[in-house]
Amino acid sequence: MLSRFVSPVRRAVLPCAVMAWFCGAPLRADLPTVWNFDNAGDPLSAALGPGVLSYRDLGVTGWGPLSTQFGSASSFGLPSLPGGDGGVMRMPATTPQQGYTVTHNTPANGTFIDQGFVSNYTLVWDILWPSASDGAYRSFYQTSTTNANDAEFFALNAPSGGIGISGNYHGSLTPDAWHRVAVVVRAADGEGQMHKYIDGTFVGGQGTTGSGINNRWALEPDIFHVFTDNDNETRVGYLSSMMYVDRNLSMDEVRALGGPHAGGANVAGSIAATPPPAAPHRIEIIAHRGESCCAPENTLASIDAAFNAGASHMEVDIRLTSDGVAVLMHDATLDRTTNGTGNVAGMTLAQVKEVDAGSWFGPEFAGTTVPTLAEALQTAAGRGRLLLDVKIDGMGAAIQQALVDAGTDHTAVWPWRGTSTSAAADFRTHIPDVEILWGAAPSSLTTSAFDALKAQGVVGFDVGLGSVTTAFVDAAHANGMYVSAFTILDPPTMLRAIDLGLDAMETDFSAVLDELMPEFGDVNRDGVVDRRDAVLLAANFGRTGDATWASGNFDLPYLNDRSVTLADLARLQSHLSPTPQASLAASVPEPASLTLMVLGVAVLAVGRIAAARRLVCVGRRDYA
Repeated sequence: MLSRFVSPVRRAVLPCAVMAWFCGAPLRADLPTVWNFDNAGDPLSAALGPGVLSYRDLGVTGWGPLSTQFGSASSFGLPSLPGGDGGVMRMPATTPQQGYTVTHNTPANGTFIDQGFVSNYTLVWDILWPSASDGAYRSFYQTSTTNANDAEFFALNAPSGGIGISGNYHGSLTPDAWHRVAVVVRAADGEGQMHKYIDGTFVGGQGTTGSGINNRWALEPDIFHVFTDNDNETRVGYLSSMMYVDRNLSMDEVRALGGPHAGGANVAGSIAATPPPAAPHRIEIIAHRGESCCAPENTLASIDAAFNAGASHMEVDIRLTSDGVAVLMHDATLDRTTNGTGNVAGMTLAQVKEVDAGSWFGPEFAGTTVPTLAEALQTAAGRGRLLLDVKIDGMGAAIQQALVDAGTDHTAVWPWRGTSTSAAADFRTHIPDVEILWGAAPSSLTTSAFDALKAQGVVGFDVGLGSVTTAFVDAAHANGMYVSAFTILDPPTMLRAIDLGLDAMETDFSAVLDELMPEFGDVNRDGVVDRRDAVLLAANFGRTGDATWASGNFDLPYLNDRSVTLADLARLQSHLSPTPQASLAASVPEPASLTLMVLGVAVLAVGRIAAARRLVCVGRRDYA
């Protein structure tokens, strides 16, 4: 499917552009390899691209041609694929000495480029698992050239199980049905990431903070294997097509590919309709290191991408250079996210500015520089706050200087340094009115405990989701405090987090979270912001929560504060449209003309801003 955050123009153009690139008119120098198994003389030969597929046969038993069968969907008695009756390979369950080897013939890239590894890549399979194979772990690919450890990506050992690794599985693969499975990998020690899709739909992310998606997932310089595993976690399956690309396909590109197609994994299949918003109301989106799924983290490009994707605020990491300037950088060293090396603290700003902070993510970001905090503040001005993950003590003065250099004030930031009282004191010394977010719930949910934090300048919390309970959220709200949780990467968990009553959540996938929630001002949940929303709000003006409130129909989804007041409209309007353009009051019936005028202005502004936010994506490319 194509999501709401892709513009209407792009919805029409993107599939054509993607298909043109995949089908032989490349938009980029990196050419995919596609196998369609329809060449009777050499069924393992690639239909497109430089890669080579061969049988893995350490025992020299000749198992491959004997046990692997080729035909078509109809000849195997399988469901047909859209587009015709293409080639199909029937794979047996393989032993650790067997499987299929991909010689990828692509250059190193990404974080592990110096080791000769391919760090950033995409794999796509058009596959059918029969009922007899359902409910068991099924390996998709193995990066260990000797098959010495567990494979890197599996179907889950559960009926209609999802896809993933390390207990982190998402989505559902229906047996006896064709599916297009895609995995986008960006391998990096401690901070790697995996994007998972079924039939073009994003089903979940995996990785980021403390990530296990490390050098194990990087492809060695020559080969990797498919449909093999070190401990026999393979099953009989049918493969219509497979594609390997030596870069991260963007979310738009994978969604545009949709479901399986007889023409191959490089040809767009059926694109699912965008489902209605699943969340009952909106919360604020805090983009973790910017839109770090799709642009290099902690850069101006990532901040721009996140705001364009619907983010309310940004989380960024900051450190000090040797000459005392606050810059955006998560790690203590430059090594992972730039082409440089060395400790940030031991380098001047001029030295830090010399490195390339984008090429590791993708060649389209070559030349991206490490931004100063002041530059990030200027980029975010008028769009949202920066939640500052302050990586070292004693940064209060540098933060204040950045605010001055950016021409803004304390309301542009929320500093965060876990539960450090000394850091809170430093922030308040240098930025007296700054509002601090705290890294844990108080030891008791009492008014005195919350008051003790308020005395330190704390106005809210940004905590790990595992520590969030409804009791904590309710107590924080009762004491007038804000609650956000980090870092949430898949739609089901996002929905569960919203149900906890959070004010905000951090995510690497702002566009995904935005798509789960109702549009700003869409009170009746019909997907359109129009006069009917204003009428419904007016009819329920002054109403407070009751037994039917769970439907979420009578409160602006943006606030969901269980009442309909002018405060809803004032906050929403100021957040989205500082200059109202027109009023719908003349077309809205009684009961109260003043109320309706405000309602009309707010709803019209909301609709126009929401439309503008969607259209701003025209001409912009998101990179996964």
